[in-house]
Amino acid sequence: MAEKTFCPLELFYSYSHKDEEFRDTLETHLILLKRQSFITGWHDRKISGGKEWKDAIDEHLESADIILLLISVDFLASDYCYDVEMKRAMERHDAGTARVVPIILRTCYWKSSPFGKLQALPKDGKPIKSWTDRDDAFTDVAAGIRKAVQEINDNTLRQWKASGEAKADVLIEKPTAPDIGDRVVQSWIFDVINPLLRNLERERERLEQKKLTWEVPPGHFKSIRPIQEYIRPFTDTLSQLLQHYPFLAVIVVIRKEQMRHLLAACIHLQDSIEKEEQLRKIYLQAKADDSMTRQGEPLNKVFNIDSEQEHLAGITQCIVNQSDEMPTHFGYYAVWNKYRDDLLALLNLPLIRMQNETVRSSAESFLITTQDLIQLLRETRSQLSLKYNVPLKS
Repeated sequence: MAEKTFCPLELFYSYSHKDEEFRDTLETHLILLKRQSFITGWHDRKISGGKEWKDAIDEHLESADIILLLISVDFLASDYCYDVEMKRAMERHDAGTARVVPIILRTCYWKSSPFGKLQALPKDGKPIKSWTDRDDAFTDVAAGIRKAVQEINDNTLRQWKASGEAKADVLIEKPTAPDIGDRVVQSWIFDVINPLLRNLERERERLEQKKLTWEVPPGHFKSIRPIQEYIRPFTDTLSQLLQHYPFLAVIVVIRKEQMRHLLAACIHLQDSIEKEEQLRKIYLQAKADDSMTRQGEPLNKVFNIDSEQEHLAGITQCIVNQSDEMPTHFGYYAVWNKYRDDLLALLNLPLIRMQNETVRSSAESFLITTQDLIQLLRETRSQLSLKYNVPLKS
């Protein structure tokens, strides 16, 4: 079975050339979403030489999933932006074939326009140019676009489940117990379904508590894993089960892709925090603090300077988990316990705040899919147990 996943959503930038600097800056702030394969972007500066510019614009205006209207007085004054691009964008929005997002660049009277009914970005429709720190404004816009992308993907998933259409090269269909021998069914239940349920329920509990725990070195996650790792000796049995229950296969494929996005978001967040000079300053301050000791031994001896990067990763783990479940290394816990407020302040930096929001929204989507998978596994187990008279537990 070929595995298909959510394709990156295409963004179309509708803007006045007098606002090109704003568009360039917005693209830069959206680079993380592009690197994580959530989006691709298109605007008229990408038209290649010799190509009809109107045909190219029409093509991408029709194919875009999200249309960004970069609003300014020059946008409103442009006949092409307003009468052509905006008009068609709103037609597609009203038809449900695209999402239109107005982004207010400069102060102008726009609320009586056709897009005035839509939620604008940044927050409260405050023009980007009016913000004291424009990075804060663009970060707010990027977070809003990330939320829109997630809503579109979640809605797509709900439609897949409800419609029964063929997606991801598999068919979502109502569960029906196949004609399989009771020994095979017993293996499905005892060797695959039951271990998966135990481990997925632990995952769900940790996600609900927002404990995305990882180990040092970074990237070695222990909170969430591919389902194959939970039934390693019985992966062939799992494949057999999924062949007979394609609706389960759909959820497994979607969960795998969402997990990839979530772990990538966590690693990006961790890397950004570790590279912050302020984190290193707090770390060095803690090492120089004679009051911080372990059994009378100062931290500058507990921490080996040759392992500074590992120590910064451990402290970052404390920041992101934000819980009392700390790493076993005494030094990490000591720094977190004394400098908690200073460390949490790092999460308010514009780039890190956006990445933290990406982790949060990705975790919420992954949790929903995990809950769906748990429910489907329970229903499948009950159905098999009833038809083949196999107990639910060994």
